[in-house]
Amino acid sequence: MSARWVPHHPETWPWRVGKLKCDVEMRTWHGHHADPQFTYVTAPAGTPVKIVMVSRLGDVGITTDLTAENGYKARVMLEEIEPSEPTR
Repeated sequence: MSARWVPHHPETWPWRVGKLKCDVEMRTWHGHHADPQFTYVTAPAGTPVKIVMVSRLGDVGITTDLTAENGYKARVMLEEIEPSEPTR
C-alpha cells in the first residue's frame, strides 16, 4: 500500500477503480440464517473492480459493483490490482 493511502479516508486514495491482475474468489453474504450463508464466484484476471475499503494492514476491500461505496466482496493486496483511472 502506498504511503499516500490513509485507511478510512477515501479522499486520500489516489485511485479507486482498477482491473484484477489475477483471478480472485469473491463472496457474497446472504445473512446469518440464510442457507447458504455465502455464495462464492471467481472473478477472472482483467475484471474491473472498485476499492471500497483500505486496511491498516495493507490490503484493500474490493467489489465488482462499480457504483458501490461500501460492501467489499474480497480483500486483496493493492499490488493485485492495476489502476484503470488517473491517479490524483
